Amino acid sequence: MVDVVQIVVALVVLAIGAYVVLFAGKKGSASERKGQDQDGEKKNKKNKNKKKSKGKKNKTEDDASGVKNMSLKQLQRLYMKGKNRKGKVKVPDPTDPLFVTALKGHTEPILDAVFAPSGTALATCSEDRTLRLWPRKSFEGSDHKPISSRIELDHITHFAFSTDGKAAAGVLARDQQIRLFKVSSKTGFTPVKDIAHSHRCGRLPGHSAPTAHFAFSRDSALAASVARDGTWKCFNINVRWDLDEDPRLLSENTYAQPSSAPRIAISSSNYTLCVGSKQTIEMFSVHSGERLYAITDAHAPGMDLTHLCYDMDDEFIISTAYTRVHVWRNLPQKREMIARLTEKVRTERNQSGKDRIKAQVAELQKNLKAYGW
Repeated sequence: MVDVVQIVVALVVLAIGAYVVLFAGKKGSASERKGQDQDGEKKNKKNKNKKKSKGKKNKTEDDASGVKNMSLKQLQRLYMKGKNRKGKVKVPDPTDPLFVTALKGHTEPILDAVFAPSGTALATCSEDRTLRLWPRKSFEGSDHKPISSRIELDHITHFAFSTDGKAAAGVLARDQQIRLFKVSSKTGFTPVKDIAHSHRCGRLPGHSAPTAHFAFSRDSALAASVARDGTWKCFNINVRWDLDEDPRLLSENTYAQPSSAPRIAISSSNYTLCVGSKQTIEMFSVHSGERLYAITDAHAPGMDLTHLCYDMDDEFIISTAYTRVHVWRNLPQKREMIARLTEKVRTERNQSGKDRIKAQVAELQKNLKAYGW
């Protein structure tokens, strides 16, 4: 009887031992498998992110490559819609570090762009028969909602604001007259009257080829012209026109891509000017004529630049091509201001004046550093 009991106890002990060993082995295997699965998931996720990043890079390269291989008609359709019919190729943003954003909405070529005197909004006119008012504060964000006003049976080719910003004038393409508008930040542009008037004051000499475009400074002290021969000139026009005094040439230079329709603009503070031709924007010193910076891919290949302007604070430069508006930071001017102010310190006799100029230079250097310049 005792032997039978011992045998039964021994069998029970062996069974329990076998069960423990087997359960522990399963638990270990499950833990190992779980660890392996987690490692596998991490690896797959890492490969997926890497593949996604690579895919995004390849997509950008494909977009750029696709744009280069398009015809002009395809490019124009792409600019209007933002992507082609199959949705595979989109308009790539410029790669230059000065690029801020693109303003989209016009469905036909933009003909003019100008800032309101308050500097709070940009006005654009287009062959799509609309005038659009873009809030400046939206440039830094992604939500660009302009106020749009329609021109019935005609469109505006050139546009300008009055000094107080409460009125504006535009040249009608069909009637060749000037249309006056009331301006409101809520309702946009309201037509008032059409007029026709012109008067010659004087001429700016110097170009050996036809002048393609000109611009005045904000204070009307300077005028700049750009010609099809690849040259630009800047003049001091603060002279006595009634006595037939000639404007004084301040600076001149050449621009990189001569064309039949170059554009020129003078900054609000008269420190710099910029020349745009084809897809290139170049920035120059008004003081010396020196080339300060060049953006070579301002717009897509084949989409020639149609207009240039500065905002009232000289923080941004605006360029247009076909239906798009591109916004750029005006950092090169800050460098030019530092150079001019540094020269001014040497001639300033008053110590408080020197300290004030040095403080301005320090602030400009701080602003440049914030953008990695």
